[in-house]
Amino acid sequence: MSAPSGSAARKKKPAPRGGSGARRAGSLAAILFLCVVTMLALTFCVFLLLRIELLQNDEAKLKQSVEKLNSIETEGYITESDALALIEEEREKTERETTSRILEWIKTQFGEGNSTAWVLRNLYQNFSNELVVGSRGSYFFFPVMDHYKKAIVSPAELKPDPDGILHYAGADPAVSGELGIDVSRYQGKIDWERVAADGVKYAFIRVGLRGSTEGKLVEDQQYADNIEGALDAGIKVGVYFYTQAVDEEEAVEEADFLLERIADYPITLPVVFDIEPTDSGESRAAGLSADQNTKNVLAFCSRVEDAGYTPMVYGGLQTFLMMLDMEQIEHLKKWFAFYDTQQYFPYEYSYWQFSKSGSVDGIEGDVDLNICIEDLAK
Repeated sequence: MSAPSGSAARKKKPAPRGGSGARRAGSLAAILFLCVVTMLALTFCVFLLLRIELLQNDEAKLKQSVEKLNSIETEGYITESDALALIEEEREKTERETTSRILEWIKTQFGEGNSTAWVLRNLYQNFSNELVVGSRGSYFFFPVMDHYKKAIVSPAELKPDPDGILHYAGADPAVSGELGIDVSRYQGKIDWERVAADGVKYAFIRVGLRGSTEGKLVEDQQYADNIEGALDAGIKVGVYFYTQAVDEEEAVEEADFLLERIADYPITLPVVFDIEPTDSGESRAAGLSADQNTKNVLAFCSRVEDAGYTPMVYGGLQTFLMMLDMEQIEHLKKWFAFYDTQQYFPYEYSYWQFSKSGSVDGIEGDVDLNICIEDLAK
């Protein structure tokens, strides 16, 4: 940091004329005393200003504090170089203390059994406002973008009960906070009356998928029974399709396949494009660019919207931050998957799939659990 221009010290004012020697001696003593007090007070102010500025981590403000120091009538008892030395000393001390606290915090988190991903996410979120995504043994870092629409609820407003079910603890009437599930043939035959009695208000039901290698469109064996059973039990229904489309033409084909099968049902919740990363290099959609995936999403959702339904995109951190261009899909509803009791996605979303191992009466085995972040009544 370059030193400000100006004199390093100020000239002393001339002593007053006239009076006896005793008065002059007394005046001199008083002046010296005041100078000492001024120097001590000024030194304290330097340390106080320095501590405030370092905590704010703003080098520009440190320079301003030095400039202010030079403008004070200090009778020449502290120099610019002294002030800069104090600043550097405090900066180094603060760096050591901060580093020590961070390392101690990391050790504590690992000691409590938290994962590497959890530690990294909390560390970068607190210190640099970055999102951390783990993919295939590596970690990727994404700054939080200020111009994207943010989530309408804070993580602190979503509280888990003793059973791990999330509830909305805020006061926004536009947030329902209702519990929902998503199911496919893997949940087997479902007793939807018992599901409804257990507090489930809505369900997203898989209608079909595209094969990951041959690309064949496949109907979910339970989709009709699940839609009819849920509706008969008074549960609101949305639907989804698991994509493996490699271009826009296939994405539209998937939309048409789904729309044909829901045409006779009162589907009031969104129709969802389920796009997820694959761990298999043999998957036909492996290696697609974010640009192509985004085009597929837009093609599917446009077809769904033209048919009179509300489109939505499902995915996790890797989907939204690495596989898609968020800028182009920001206008679409998002269904976010992240399995923790503390939300990590800062951007606007409509549903959060917070568990993949939930338990609901009427369903044998695990089931995905969701919380609605919008007004379910609409």
